[in-house]
Formats: sequence, C-alpha cells, structure tokens
Amino acid sequence: MKALRVSIFSTWAIALGLVTPLCGLWFSCGCDWPWKGLFIACNAIMKSTPPPHCPWCVYPLTAILSIGISLAVGSLVAWNVHPSKPNRVAAILYRSGVGTAAFVGMLFLGGW
Repeated sequence: MKALRVSIFSTWAIALGLVTPLCGLWFSCGCDWPWKGLFIACNAIMKSTPPPHCPWCVYPLTAILSIGISLAVGSLVAWNVHPSKPNRVAAILYRSGVGTAAFVGMLFLGGW
C-alpha cells in the first residue's frame, strides 16, 4: 500500500512540474520550466504582446478544471494499473510512468 501512495505522489509531482512547459509548448505563450521563469514570460502577463493570449492564464478556472481532471485521471490510472513485476521499485516506476502518461494525454485533450 505504501508503494501505491508513493506512485500517486510521484505522479502528481512529475505532472505538476510538467504543466507550465507543456502550456508553453502547446499554446506558444512563453511559459517554461520552473528554473527558466515558469510563467513570467507568458504572453497573458506581458500585456504588450498581441492576442491570442495563453488560455490557461487568461481563464484560470478553465486551467484549474483541466489540470484537476487530468490529475484525477492520472491518479486513477496509477492506482488501477497492475504491474507484472513483483519488485517494489519497478512497480512504483511503472505506475508513476503510466499515471504521468495518462495525465499528459488528458491535459492535451483539456488544452485542445
């Protein structure tokens, strides 16, 4: 059971670290990795840039719903996937990877 909690926690940690770079990639808005400024260069914050602006920064409720639903789906997938490896570390890595992949897929649909 502890391995399951670690898998879900690591899925959330990886997923939340990927949100802004994926935002910048999909919407070409200037959002980037945390060590490169996160959302400081986002075109929704820098008012001098012409529209269209980043939809997740302009409509935060949409962003919260999209990211929240994606986290829920990623967590459920990490919870329900049953790795074939009996090794604890391999099971955590497998569940976290599959959960993160489900998160990114759902986030893509939410951003689309």
